Amino acid sequence: MKKLNTLINEHLESKNIYEENPRWIIRNSDIGGRGLFANCDIKVGDVIFKDNPLIIGPRSSMLCPVVCIICYKQIDLNLCSRNCGLYVCSRDCENSLVHQQECDLINNWKTENEKTCIDSAMTKCLTPVRSLLLSDNQKELLKLLISHSGLQHGFEIDILKNKLKLDFNSDEEDLMRLTCTVLDANSFEVTVGNEHGRSGLRGLYPLSSLMNHSCVPNTMHNFDCNQNMIVKATTFIPKGNELFHSYTRFLWGTPVRRAHLARTKHFICRCARCEDPLEYGSNLSAILCENCKCVILPVYTSKMNILWKCNECKHVVTNKKVTVMLRVLGSRLNSFNTADIDVNEILEFVNNKLINYLPRINQMSVELKYKLVWILGYDPKYLWNDLSTDLLNEKEKICRELLNLLETLRAGRSKMRGLLLYELQCCLREKQRRKSDKLEMKTLVQEAQEILKDDVHAPPEFKSCNG
Repeated sequence: MKKLNTLINEHLESKNIYEENPRWIIRNSDIGGRGLFANCDIKVGDVIFKDNPLIIGPRSSMLCPVVCIICYKQIDLNLCSRNCGLYVCSRDCENSLVHQQECDLINNWKTENEKTCIDSAMTKCLTPVRSLLLSDNQKELLKLLISHSGLQHGFEIDILKNKLKLDFNSDEEDLMRLTCTVLDANSFEVTVGNEHGRSGLRGLYPLSSLMNHSCVPNTMHNFDCNQNMIVKATTFIPKGNELFHSYTRFLWGTPVRRAHLARTKHFICRCARCEDPLEYGSNLSAILCENCKCVILPVYTSKMNILWKCNECKHVVTNKKVTVMLRVLGSRLNSFNTADIDVNEILEFVNNKLINYLPRINQMSVELKYKLVWILGYDPKYLWNDLSTDLLNEKEKICRELLNLLETLRAGRSKMRGLLLYELQCCLREKQRRKSDKLEMKTLVQEAQEILKDDVHAPPEFKSCNG
């Protein structure tokens, strides 16, 4: 623990974000292993710490966009002229010291007859390669972080070795494989600008990685323009309490969250929300009983085995039957992920179809409603000026409904709350233009701005760079 603390502080000092009297302390956690704890009383909205990535680079998922490996832009990309197979966006990025180092490293691994990689595989697999360029102390810090085991971790190295035919030595391979297991256990999706769609980056933030998971986290994080992670309190945190963040999507229901955590993080969550079938009264995971139309909730008979039982008539449904039904509904939900979006079709599905199988507030309906928040006002077919009064009212209703759900789920002053507050005030601003309530709009935008002000992904009028 002492060595870890020393290396963390050295890392923070090297990034000019070290604090003499930090609000955090590393201790053993009742959950298991290490955790971060409040070293003083922390008020809602207080910055607890800043962190900077030990390693940052492209995500390996083929679903994520390809990015420039230096500035992380997603446009004007070309392969490096020195044939390393990495994508850059400009001569400046290609000639940067960081790229020259990894470019030389990759080219030294190539055999004489090997041709340049012409797809995105080299760029997608770059992040673990960057561990080889760390200092000795940085490598030691990397090795002290939690790692996963299993055949699913380290496929990037298999691609480098078997598909791209790169010839690295066993010590290099061992470190890169270890890095993959550490990244899979600890990395964060990183936002560096106003990207559309999925983030193309992941970062290993060593201090932040020490926070354990809760499905009701008491922290949130933003990223500034220097890729610093800014961790804030979403609720009041008394001195000595553990700091938590969430490893899953907050608005997923318990069965989905638990399955995701078991598959990707290799543990079964036992937090208060997971242990409450009602999820604090939200019934987010519920389905409707085919007999009496009351809610059927998941009941865990063992770690991952579920029976679904009606609260009223006690009718029981097998998990297999529920899974089939949700898969069918999910395929319909996925059909809305197209460029040619029809809002009325989505609303018809949410308001008139889903309610035959699921409660009005359910993970699927919430997912679609959250999607609508970002369509209405921003999609070229549904810009603010063009929204009908009915659709404007629909967006306002959805924002208020989702904000109420966040309160029910005890989300505190979360980033999602800030974004929804902003969208709600945008609705009121548009209604004000059509005669609405100016005072409430001002109150909403003030709180939204306070939450989002140092987030590089915030709305333009909120942005500031404090890095």
